[in-house]
Parts: sequence; C-alpha cells; structure tokens
Amino acid sequence: MESRIFPDWDHIKNFHNPLTDGEKTLLIYLDNNLPKDSNWKVGSPLSEYHGWLIFVQPYLNGSRPDIILFNPYVGIQIIEVKDWNLKCYGITYNKDKKQSEMYATNKEYSYTIKRPDKQVEYYKNLLIEQLVPKIGETIDNINKVYGLIKVSVYFHNETTERANEFFREFKISKNIPLFGQDMLKENNIHKIVKDSVLDKSI
Repeated sequence: MESRIFPDWDHIKNFHNPLTDGEKTLLIYLDNNLPKDSNWKVGSPLSEYHGWLIFVQPYLNGSRPDIILFNPYVGIQIIEVKDWNLKCYGITYNKDKKQSEMYATNKEYSYTIKRPDKQVEYYKNLLIEQLVPKIGETIDNINKVYGLIKVSVYFHNETTERANEFFREFKISKNIPLFGQDMLKENNIHKIVKDSVLDKSI
C-alpha cells in the first residue's frame, strides 16, 4: 500500500486551507507509529485493512474534523488539532461564578469561541446520530459500544500538563483526553491512540 493517508500528500498540499504546523506534525507522527497492514494490497476493500487508516479533514455532512483514525476491526478516533498559545485564551463567568464561555483575545479585542472538547464531541455525535445511525441503534442496546468512537484534542504549542491545567476548570470528561507535543514520542502511541494495542474489538 503506497499510503494509508486519505487524501494522499499530493492532494493535501493543494488544500484550499493548508494544514497547520500542528496538523502536519501530528499526521506524520501517527503515520510513523500507528500499526499498519503490510499484507493489504491496493485494490482490496478498505474494510479488509488490518491496521489504522488516516483521514485528513474528511467531509462529514458539512463539517471537516481535523483527523479521523479508523481501524475496520477496532474502531475510530477523532482528533481535534489546535495550534494555540493558551496565553491568548481565557474563560468568562456568569453571575453565579460558573464558567460559561471560552474566549480568544488579541491586542485589539476579545471574542468567544467554541471549546475544542465540545467541537470534537460534536463530530462524534454527528457520526452516531446522523451519518452512521446503526451505531447509535447498537449503543442503545449495548452501552459499551459507545467507546467504539473515541475523541481527543492535540495542542501543538503546549505541553500535556499545561493543556490539562488550563482546562481543569471546565471539568472535561476523562473520555476526552488532551495532549501536547511532548507526547509525540514513539513509545507513546498507545497513550495517544489507546486502542492501537488491539487487533480487534467488540
């Protein structure tokens, strides 16, 4: 198999919105470290690929997640990539001192933005509820199937500790891990893609 990245690099280089440094760095890391299927032949169905396929900014009913990882025998992981310097971001509070919104700021003004954990969670729900409703139907009967699709957020310009410290006030679910560039080491792939150690799953 020439490449398990879709689209291939020639098409990626011609994206209308070029990859950010974070997207490109993470993409190369994943391609170098995720298990591949060396026996798969070009022309064979992708459903028979025993390894991890990598989809870059796939079109999902009007949305474009940054990266989706797919192993036909294990599951899916959606990764939101942020090239943020968290010094330029903050949290606004309502009168009851409960966090309400996240904002970005520059020298001139501030503006509200969508939290990255909510964004990646939205993509997961889009798959379950609209694009592949059969998954949603199965989840209704077997709760643990919900873990078939995992999500995470990568902060290219921050450490894992700093990212988690910043978002601690939001009490983000443990099912949405946040990680920084310091995690991109060869022996850490199982920490970034937990299911990468599996050959098959439910």
